[in-house]
Amino acid sequence: MRSSKAQEKPPVRLLLSVLSWLTTLQRIPDPAVQSAIAQHFHLLMLHPAADSIDIQAGIYMARRTGMDSAGLLARYTSITTNLH
Repeated sequence: MRSSKAQEKPPVRLLLSVLSWLTTLQRIPDPAVQSAIAQHFHLLMLHPAADSIDIQAGIYMARRTGMDSAGLLARYTSITTNLH
């Protein structure tokens, strides 16, 4: 039986899909979209099933929109991730 906490977390695939959708919009992202991208990137960094390939994909997608991916990473340097 799965714990309720495990069911509350969205799957990594869903987080990457949302990031992909947010970063392929045909316009320059406004502050709300940038905030959504940062939030989903943060969730991806916190996800226990996310590995370095997933994080790199998130960085690539953020860069596509002109966002400072180094800045996104700097926000979450204290977060322990599963970088293999």
